[in-house]
Amino acid sequence: PDPDQSKPIAFGQTPAEHPLLAATTTLAGSGQELLSGRLSLRTHPWLADHVVHGVVILPGTAFLELALRAAREVGLDRVEELTVSAPLPLPAQGGIALQVSVGPVDEQGVREIEIHSRSEAVAEAEGAWTLNASGSLGPAAGTGRPESLGHWPPDGAEALEVADFYEQAAQRGVEYGPAFQGVRAVWRRGEELFVEVEPVELVEPERYAIHPGLLDAAIQPGALAASDKHPRVPFSWRGVESHGVGAATLRARLRPGQGGTLSLDLADGTGAPTLAIESLALRALDPAQVRGSATMPESLFTLRWV
Repeated sequence: PDPDQSKPIAFGQTPAEHPLLAATTTLAGSGQELLSGRLSLRTHPWLADHVVHGVVILPGTAFLELALRAAREVGLDRVEELTVSAPLPLPAQGGIALQVSVGPVDEQGVREIEIHSRSEAVAEAEGAWTLNASGSLGPAAGTGRPESLGHWPPDGAEALEVADFYEQAAQRGVEYGPAFQGVRAVWRRGEELFVEVEPVELVEPERYAIHPGLLDAAIQPGALAASDKHPRVPFSWRGVESHGVGAATLRARLRPGQGGTLSLDLADGTGAPTLAIESLALRALDPAQVRGSATMPESLFTLRWV
């Protein structure tokens, strides 16, 4: 029978089977892979729970999830690096088109990746695509699975107060809704932080390598620990490998690295490893930068009833 005309297969594409992506396509004769999808606050209402300086923006953890999915699509196991170059604001009305492009494999088995977005409101405008993130994918490093976090909480760790954690975050300019309010407990041992994550609401965690809301919550204590005036958000990832999918709760160990970076070991609620991040760099977002990214060309004209 002919395929359903609303499905990707009807257009010569393969269903992506991922909440943030709809279809995948191998570009003939190029060795390239293209994954595409659409985001909106109507189809993905939980994204509205991530507000920075009054603007709903796609969390940096979602870009990493897109890269992990792209790596699996081309038979790779590792995000060598991924740098977020521009915030992606999500409009109150309408949607955003996504394209995740993976280049051909080089002699080292590495493939370049780029993530672009375009507002549906400016789909016909020349040069409307924005490069939001880029980096490279590669084979597993071969270092084996990270250490288990089965013994929990860790010996010698001091419990920290988290009752007003999200109130403090809001004072710094980040408003987290239920999908991102996952911090349940935090311990400190020397320079290490240990975080227990269980979000109030989590949509289909089993369909992600790691749900963006879950991973964002694991990072939040490290991001808010600094004395920056503005909130810090994920900016550059290096050496990310997935060791399990579909976790609904997390245990996380955050360790400081060079240049203010963090390394993370993440496990599910039983302590079994799920994700290892060799290096995560965070950067402060000031209000002008966020609000500037949310200014679309169509906002020059609005319809007002008088």
